[in-house]
Amino acid sequence: MRALLPEPAHLVVKDGAVGATEFHVAGLEHVAALPVELVEAVGAGDAFAAGWLDAWLDDAPAAERLRAGHERAVVVLADTADFPRSGPPSAPSPQPAPPPNSALPPSSALVPSSAQSRNPVTPLRNDAFDELLAGRPLMAIFRGLGVERSLALARRAWDLGIDVVELPIQSDEDVEALAAVVAAGRVAGRPVGAGTVVSARHVELAASAGAAFTVSPGFDPDVVRASIAAGLPPLPGVATASEVQAAMALGLTWLKAFPASMLGPGWFRAMAGPFPDARFVATGGMDATNAETFLDAGVRTVAVGSALEDPGQLPALARLLGR
Repeated sequence: MRALLPEPAHLVVKDGAVGATEFHVAGLEHVAALPVELVEAVGAGDAFAAGWLDAWLDDAPAAERLRAGHERAVVVLADTADFPRSGPPSAPSPQPAPPPNSALPPSSALVPSSAQSRNPVTPLRNDAFDELLAGRPLMAIFRGLGVERSLALARRAWDLGIDVVELPIQSDEDVEALAAVVAAGRVAGRPVGAGTVVSARHVELAASAGAAFTVSPGFDPDVVRASIAAGLPPLPGVATASEVQAAMALGLTWLKAFPASMLGPGWFRAMAGPFPDARFVATGGMDATNAETFLDAGVRTVAVGSALEDPGQLPALARLLGR
């Protein structure tokens, strides 16, 4: 789109539930769409434009302009009216002309309670992992190994009884390997996820490769929203109590603890006190020698990688699968 329309100083391209991208003189900015229960779509595009223009007139940066557009759009998407209303959608009320820009409240104040319950401060869910990782103490990670080696190790993991596989995507070769393992997993009835997902673009690549879920090294709410919008359960990374609390406040119950070997088993025992409903996947420095210690500390699933390339560790991994 930018190549077709190079002249505008600001070009905003919307991509439905995925998000919106603004091209400007300094580059580009992408902000994921906000989750919302669709009631009626009429007027949402105008509302987005109004939000963007309001923020632009206030000299807000690109990310805030896009965010303001999304926030106005969800108000319209969640109602049958073209303007926010203080009452429930069924209550008739006048729709006065909007005030001048200087009198407008912050964009978040324009979202009524009915829409706020579906915006980013509202619960986002990743309880699909209740089924994906149920009764699975181990999952496998294969990073940067190429197509053939990744396929070989995925089949080794499946033969051993490790059903869930993750392939981090940081290069075109990684995406190719992910697509190949996804295809093999589909035949074998095994779920394959995309790891090191740190942007909306990575989410798009994961979805195009057919991944069943996404995994991130850190906690980024925008990446979480983009993943959910793409139909992929997200597994965000955490390493502090603050991150755990923030993720769970959004409604996320499954979290990746990274780097687990540096956090230590005691970290998981400590987190169980204030966050008894958190379900942790331990990743980073895990192998057959320490996996059981972390499982005993309350970890639901341990992610192993290089251990599957060591024939000496395979019997110990098999024993863990039968614990």
